[in-house]
Amino acid sequence: MEEGSRIHSSYQKKKDSSWVNEYPISFIYEKNDLTIKVSGRADSVKLFPLTVEEIKSTIADLDEFFADHSMWHLSQCMFYAYCICKERNEKNCELLLTYIKQGATSIMKTVSKKVTFKDLQSFIDDLMERYVHYIRKIIDRKNTMVSSIKDHLSFPFSLIREGQKEMMNIIENTIDENKKIYIEAPTGTGKTIAALYPTIKKLGERKIDSIYYLTSKNVIKNIACNTLKSLIDSKVKITVLEMTSKENICPNDKKGRCNPDECIFARNYYDTLIDNIFDLLSSNYLLNRENIESFSLKKEICPHQFQLDIKRYCDIVIMDYNYIFDFHNQLELLALKEDRLKITPLIDECHNLPERVKKMYSLAIYYSQLLYAKHLLLGKEFKKVRDKLDGFITSFSSLPIDYDDSENLKNKISIIKEIPEIFYSLLEELIDSFKSLLKKNPTIFSDKLLEFYFDLNSLKYLIEDSMREDRVNCYLIYIMFSKEEISSLRIVNINPTPIIQEVSNCFPSVIYFSATLSPKEYYHTLLGGKNIRDDLKVISSPFDKKRRLILVDSNLSLKYKDRNDTISAVFNDIINLVQCKKGNYMIFSPSFQYLSLLQACLEQYKKTNDISLIVQTSEMDSRQREEFLSNFKEDNNRTTIGLVVLGGIFSEGIDLKGDKLIGAIVISVGIPNISFEKDQEKNYFSKDKSVNGYDYAYSFPGMNKVLQASGRVIRSEEDKGIILLIDSRYKLPLYKKLLDESYPDYKMISSDDIIEVTEEFWRNNR
Repeated sequence: MEEGSRIHSSYQKKKDSSWVNEYPISFIYEKNDLTIKVSGRADSVKLFPLTVEEIKSTIADLDEFFADHSMWHLSQCMFYAYCICKERNEKNCELLLTYIKQGATSIMKTVSKKVTFKDLQSFIDDLMERYVHYIRKIIDRKNTMVSSIKDHLSFPFSLIREGQKEMMNIIENTIDENKKIYIEAPTGTGKTIAALYPTIKKLGERKIDSIYYLTSKNVIKNIACNTLKSLIDSKVKITVLEMTSKENICPNDKKGRCNPDECIFARNYYDTLIDNIFDLLSSNYLLNRENIESFSLKKEICPHQFQLDIKRYCDIVIMDYNYIFDFHNQLELLALKEDRLKITPLIDECHNLPERVKKMYSLAIYYSQLLYAKHLLLGKEFKKVRDKLDGFITSFSSLPIDYDDSENLKNKISIIKEIPEIFYSLLEELIDSFKSLLKKNPTIFSDKLLEFYFDLNSLKYLIEDSMREDRVNCYLIYIMFSKEEISSLRIVNINPTPIIQEVSNCFPSVIYFSATLSPKEYYHTLLGGKNIRDDLKVISSPFDKKRRLILVDSNLSLKYKDRNDTISAVFNDIINLVQCKKGNYMIFSPSFQYLSLLQACLEQYKKTNDISLIVQTSEMDSRQREEFLSNFKEDNNRTTIGLVVLGGIFSEGIDLKGDKLIGAIVISVGIPNISFEKDQEKNYFSKDKSVNGYDYAYSFPGMNKVLQASGRVIRSEEDKGIILLIDSRYKLPLYKKLLDESYPDYKMISSDDIIEVTEEFWRNNR
């Protein structure tokens, strides 16, 4: 697109003074109660005799490009010509299509056509009639939706909890005032409906056009879907779309082969798109994966692309963070700005967002990857690409090593302060050669080669992003080497805040919410908050604190060097707790290595005691995960212990209510492993004298893991349970402050006290 703009401008500057470049046009069309305003700029216009020129540039063969796209190029030119003829009262006009080859601008193709105003009038009448019919459908659906909300929307539960009422009022005011808000709503508040209900009310008041419900986990998507289904069942006619990842919904055996030559679902896709959209909308309000897949397969259209296209017609879209935060989806944000739509994102479990954004904006390119790509580029058709890759490999191998940085050199690491210009230029040339060949013959590219091409594009984007003024120092760029040979180049985002802020600014109001936004200043800062007193709200917990027991054993060191010495005492704490009441427990281990040590202890204990032990493995698919959770049954008359890893797949997003989980034992304060990247993150935040860099890089993310794991126990007002935290670092002022903030009712105990305190708790909560 940037190259196209440059070519346009260069070509226009060469035209003589009889031509007016970027000629402004406007047109108003009225039909009954509809007024449609059209405005834009024609590329070039000669007024005597009237000639309207449309300029297109492409890397494709110009004759083929004209044959494939001439209809809509000509239509675009005709629309401009109609507006100018009407404005100047002209009866005739010449249309001129000019095609320019990207990368070889001396190669051009021109096509001209003479038309009368009568021809143009007929074209416009037909076009606008069809457009009015299309717009009417959208307006009618919107009116039906608004009426149904006014007539049928009611809170779907008999009781509105105090916390829900507070949260709903906050969200309504935030949307009315076009602000951003950060809400901590404890587990059990009923935050899903508390976020959706007031926002849907604003849909009915036409204060907003649609809602994006963003989440990081499928289980949360399912909760949101089920909540909205209950509203649809009560005659609220809101159209809800559940987005499914391309990987999971693509029906093509050759995933990622999204061209008509290799995928029947891509053939003639756009010919029937609008009809297909309204066909599905006419019979469904909940567009979940099952509905999208069955309809798409019946119509033989791409279900993934169909989701993206039908999204703009839906009132609520439930999707992963990456659909608006990942740089691969930047066009989505540009379209939002152009359409001026008032969309309110509801960002659930927002404590996960900073880490997710950091991963989205990080990449590693390996030398071995370059060599493997070269191996895949055999054959004369790849010669130009292979030559460009050779040059890029040479430049990659020549990236500068900072020999003055002795500390990092010990670990074969060198930080790059500025990417060399020649490296970036060769990267651009390599991408362009790939792009040109892909356009001509996509079927000759293997999946691995396509993946490599996409990585190159990501590398280019991240290099450019790291050079932006508002992203200064937000990236760490470094190389790893061995025996003076560079093995990898890594770009790592260490501060996601500017990215999150930029995306947030595309929307008039944004609702960030989570059960755990602690430490509050840390998350408020990372998520782009301005004034913590004004825009961070903490909803009071609906729980009777007598129904939970928070115990902290701060006598045992869980530092890495001490873990072998204290594991027997940790095991003793576990047994003292679980033997007081039969039921379901989860033990959160600091690592898989430590998990193995605990497993050996528990297996030995199991030989003489009636317990069931289930253990998380390092790789579990969704089916294995469900099987694992199915062991946590209500009214279990036998003790079941789930041994899992802290910060893993069972640390959040699981909902074991009632007796399905009565206790959680969290071992360690969750500090991430010491690493070069984490240390650089620490150094980055340490530049701000008002914060502690170590806490931002290590302590705070670790403590949030602890709080998330602890939150698995109490899921509803009726739940009862015990949380035991074990680590000597809870004696430190920082952790005592964080405990006071999250669990003001915690009790410091020793191993000898656990049985007495636990038995008393269960006696009081029979």
